[in-house]
Amino acid sequence: MKAKTFKWRHALWLAIFLFSLLCQGQNAMAQEIPNGDGDLLWERPLNGRTVNDAKFHPINGNIIAAMDNEIWEIDPKDGHTIRVFEGPLKIDEDMYLSEIDISPDGNSIVTNGLQYYSGIYFWDYNEGKLIDSLNYFSLIGRFYPDNETMLFWARSSPGGIEGGLVKYNYKSKKVILEKEIGYEKYLQLATLSRDGKYLPIGLYNKGSVQFSMELWDAETLTKIKDFGSPGEIHEFRDVQISDDNQYVGFLSDGGNLHLFNIIELQLINHFSDAYCLAFTPDSKKLAIEIDTTTAAFGSIAYLMDIKTQSNIYSYTLTGGFFRINFQNEILTYGWNSKDGLTLKLISNRWYEVGVNSPFDLKIGISNTSYKNNSLQIITEGIEIINTLMITDTLGKKIYFQNEIPVINNQTTIPLFLPSGNYLLKIISNGKEYTSKFVVVR
Repeated sequence: MKAKTFKWRHALWLAIFLFSLLCQGQNAMAQEIPNGDGDLLWERPLNGRTVNDAKFHPINGNIIAAMDNEIWEIDPKDGHTIRVFEGPLKIDEDMYLSEIDISPDGNSIVTNGLQYYSGIYFWDYNEGKLIDSLNYFSLIGRFYPDNETMLFWARSSPGGIEGGLVKYNYKSKKVILEKEIGYEKYLQLATLSRDGKYLPIGLYNKGSVQFSMELWDAETLTKIKDFGSPGEIHEFRDVQISDDNQYVGFLSDGGNLHLFNIIELQLINHFSDAYCLAFTPDSKKLAIEIDTTTAAFGSIAYLMDIKTQSNIYSYTLTGGFFRINFQNEILTYGWNSKDGLTLKLISNRWYEVGVNSPFDLKIGISNTSYKNNSLQIITEGIEIINTLMITDTLGKKIYFQNEIPVINNQTTIPLFLPSGNYLLKIISNGKEYTSKFVVVR
């Protein structure tokens, strides 16, 4: 009887021991995050210059960067400078270009000049030169989807408002709508959703000496929601909104990042010691830099799944900003002991790790045809086309459109095209697909 009891207890303790080992193993695996420090595609020194902002061109994917008081176009394949845009731009030691925005059709660029020379500067991308400027406006400059309408924060404007938001058609040079906020409330930063619907802004109230995070309707310039104060801060550093209009992140000094769900209009996470953020093109993940003493340079960049709030990939690096293209490559700049400030592009291996699936799902273009003055596209596994572009065989852009819904795997684009061979390129959830079709008349 004693032997049987001993064997039973021995088996029980053995089972508990093995179970604990299994749990520890699972926890260890859950905490193990792939590190992509070897995923660097290229890195180039800036030779004393500073990248104040950079964006990927929406059509060809080239990097458009504000290098001090110049606009540079950089090849994402190897990082070499393709060209420097022509001025003339007023040169001064205190003058530099700040934020950049590019029109959805890729033909126009707007930049902001800060410090003592506030203003908005318009650049023609195809000609590669400065074409116009406005002294009325300062701080933000954003394109609406129509490629002509702009959104500005104005200290003063042609309409006479003193401190407010202005919708402005830069081609006709006419004010469409103004919303006066006044000098007591000062807009520090803002951004515009890709579809031109939402406007998240960070405000500073001089009277109460308080900061607030707000969401506005970008069409009517009216407030939708006040998200409240980020706490004791001195300034906002960045604000980003996901392409699907579900999330907005406010970044302030001191490393405070507040992540909100726009649909539910509530806070879903608050990060401390965060210094960079960017939403991925599929709006499912967030790139975020966290200051930590465990990293070689004091910072680790994480790719985080927004829904599960779990990190799926990491890099040991510092970044001035993160920009992610439709190929899921990450553009950032930082510092190393050899070259000083550098610009670098990181591969999309993190994305391949994050999207591994146990089954093979076919996604892409099944068929493309043209008849009755319409282009018919049949796809698989695609719910929305984020970008569609048609070019001829010489690469000349013929047609461009954003945000096209796909219904029952079919999309029809009414379009008159002359006889010839054409190339179709679509981008959906960060993936690019191409197809050829012929028009015969």
